[in-house]
This record gives sequence, structure tokens and C-alpha cells, in this order.
Amino acid sequence: MARPVQCRAAQGRRNRAHSCRRRRVGIFAVQFAHKAGARVLATASGDGVDLVRSLGADDVVDYKSQDFAEVFADVDLVLDLVGGETQARSYAVLKRGGRLVSSTTPPEEDVAKAHGVIASIIYVGPYAPRLGEVVDAVVRDSVKVVFDRTVPFEAFNDALERQKSGRARGKIVVSQD
Repeated sequence: MARPVQCRAAQGRRNRAHSCRRRRVGIFAVQFAHKAGARVLATASGDGVDLVRSLGADDVVDYKSQDFAEVFADVDLVLDLVGGETQARSYAVLKRGGRLVSSTTPPEEDVAKAHGVIASIIYVGPYAPRLGEVVDAVVRDSVKVVFDRTVPFEAFNDALERQKSGRARGKIVVSQD
């Protein structure tokens, strides 16, 4: 069973890189890391660059025009929300002893060892006490929920395709009205 993860800025920890193409998670991760006192480094594209910056990212790389692995370095923690090639390139930005946490693809242990870092995968399930903290943060307005659009129930399939495609900038609300 997966353990809940707390986001705390540890003494002496400065940087957190974040592969942010999975907006549903990345939007919240940027905000929680920022509120924990971490220096947040993120990737986004198009209008997502300004969005992620407005949510607390200190440095943002537009991954369509720049390679984050050439910009970020000496990072304490990478939260990999993309996997694949992005995960493979993420090792290069970590400092020795840094940590890569993936929500998509189990990292290869031998690759992590070769880079002198710790790598793991996180499985997240419902955890009521943490969910209560998230709801409290949203209610206090200290964490923003970003909405892409509201669609009628009849457009559910289109909304689902938009969300899957990665074009949605936040949550899509399906209305029965």
C-alpha cells in the first residue's frame, strides 16, 4: 500500500524540478511545493508557462522550445509526471544524492545508481486525511483549482478526449444542466 507523501522544504534543500505536462497533478504539485518553501522549477508549454509561474513556479521552461535538461541543474527532487524520455533526461538535472519520484513509470534502479540518485515510483490512492487538507487549502483560497471549461453532459466524450490529449489547462466540469 502506498504511503502518503508530505511536501516539506527540508533544511538545505533548494530546488525542485517538476515535469509538468500532466496538468491535473502538476497544477497542485507546483502550488504545494511553493507553499512548502521549495524553489520550484517547472516545465510547461504555450500559455501554460504563465499559468504555472502564476501558481508559484520560480523558473519555467517551455518544453517545446527548450530542453529542461540543458537549463536545470543541481536539483534536489524531480517529480516526474510524464515518464519515458522525459524521465530518462531527468536524471541529468539531479545532484548526487537527489531523488526522482515518478507517478507514471517505475524508474530503472541501475540508471538511478549510475547517476548517484534515489528513484522511486509513487502510487496515490484516496487518503482521507490528506484529501481533507487539500480541501481546506482550496477553501482558504491558498490553493487554486484551475478550470479549463464547463461542458454539457452531451459533450462528455469530447471533454474526455480533450483531457486525455493534454490540451486542457485544468479541470473540465461536466454539467447536467
